[in-house]
Amino acid sequence: MKQMYRLESTGKSVIRIDSVITGQERYLTKVQDYPQELLKSRMEREGWVYSQQEGSGYFFEKDGREEIVTMQQWNHFYVIYDLNEGIANLED
Repeated sequence: MKQMYRLESTGKSVIRIDSVITGQERYLTKVQDYPQELLKSRMEREGWVYSQQEGSGYFFEKDGREEIVTMQQWNHFYVIYDLNEGIANLED
């Protein structure tokens, strides 16, 4: 609940939230902000090129490397992005 409140009160479109998995980063955004397009634009901002989608996985390439960012519906209004630590900063 506190993450939803923080997202709503900061005016940001994406915020970083705690991850329970070591080596993984998590970000929270709203469904109404077109989360697929927002993810692609944030990754492009970090130098990654979108290549394809398979299910909830979005594939990006940079400097001969490939990374997968997964997106999951958290509830009716919010989406969580999961990615490997240090790959990109998706936050505003």
